[in-house]
Amino acid sequence: SILENVQTPAEKRRIQEFLYRLDKYDQDLAVAFAEYVEIIEKEYRELYIEIDATFDKEGISSDRAEHSVKLAEISGVDEDRINHC
Repeated sequence: SILENVQTPAEKRRIQEFLYRLDKYDQDLAVAFAEYVEIIEKEYRELYIEIDATFDKEGISSDRAEHSVKLAEISGVDEDRINHC
């Protein structure tokens, strides 16, 4: 409908090319967003595995301590603030 008011073939061509580029950019953004969501979901799964293992009351304390260290690392705690057992 945008092309109805355009008079010259050159203008129509430029608008069509612009719309094509815009559509391509939108598709690229959708792919990038899907990849980003996949990465974030993977990080959260890893985080929750470490949380569960760290606070598992039935787990061996040395294993829980190792998971605690990994949880701290995943969470971005500075290395000098992590107590390695």
